[in-house]
Amino acid sequence: MTTTSSPHNPQSTVDLGAQYITRTPHYASKHQSFYDELLAHGILKPLTSPIEGTVMKAGDCNFVASQGVSSIIKHYLKESGADIYFRQCVTQINLRNDKWEVSKETGSPEQFDIVVLTMPVPQILLLQGDIVNCESQPVLFTSGNGNFFVCV
Repeated sequence: MTTTSSPHNPQSTVDLGAQYITRTPHYASKHQSFYDELLAHGILKPLTSPIEGTVMKAGDCNFVASQGVSSIIKHYLKESGADIYFRQCVTQINLRNDKWEVSKETGSPEQFDIVVLTMPVPQILLLQGDIVNCESQPVLFTSGNGNFFVCV
């Protein structure tokens, strides 16, 4: 669920991966509060345009995120109260005194309790430091468009 902006026109965006979200009756009953919250904040809106070739099942409802699907994640990150750093070029991650020390292309290294990397796995594998020996720590990889890596 990634939204990318044009480098020439930030108002021109495209969603990579999911372009719309289908709520099935099963998930409506389990997660209705999430849909209600996202609809109330204007993050999700009902999809009213037809999608050629789509077979809708009884009770399914499609939604779009008018600010891009990444706005869903950004909403919950904001709600979490966590300090989030976007567009940082990380070069090295080391374990120092039970904290992850993150070095970037610019600026001084900073220490964190948890590091979540949301870049493609090939870029993660290019990182330097103790992160390459992270197998002794809890690690989570997902595949597809949602690649991420967590060291705690």
